[in-house]
Amino acid sequence: MAVRVVLADDHQIFRDALGKTLDENGVDLVGGTGNGREAVKMAK
Repeated sequence: MAVRVVLADDHQIFRDALGKTLDENGVDLVGGTGNGREAVKMAK
């Protein structure tokens, strides 16, 4: 079973780098956003 993740951080460069690292390690990156409220919407 794959791990699915939504990233929330206000720094785009950090989100991109962390997303790439997670992807390289088999984690399914569902999406990324600059704030927690949007992340909750994406997760639903």
